[in-house]
Amino acid sequence: MSKFEKLLQKLYNGSVISFDNACKLLENIGYTQSETQNGTSHITFRKEGTNPITLTKNRKELLDYQIKMIKDAYDE
Repeated sequence: MSKFEKLLQKLYNGSVISFDNACKLLENIGYTQSETQNGTSHITFRKEGTNPITLTKNRKELLDYQIKMIKDAYDE
């Protein structure tokens, strides 16, 4: 099983997902990362034709609603 498949498995198992792993998952399906200019702790991932996904980079793990947004992005 590849590292990416393991990440997907963690996503759908309900395991804890880190910010770095979430970035890898989103970038794998075509989202691009755009950091704000204000120096905030939020990073937005954008993909044409979809809603943007904003994550907080100073948290060790994602919040439940952020995990749901990533799952929804994979299910599209």
